[in-house]
Amino acid sequence: MPGFHTVGAVTGDGGRSAVISVNDNDNDATRQAAWNLVDHALCRGA
Repeated sequence: MPGFHTVGAVTGDGGRSAVISVNDNDNDATRQAAWNLVDHALCRGA
């Protein structure tokens, strides 16, 4: 959908998932920040 970007992931065992939807207009920095949040929630936040 224009104006929104959604990123998400699931742990290898399927035990946890994280999804983030942000309002942006194809901004690479915003997209990277969203991926960093998902990565932290699933990998480093354990």
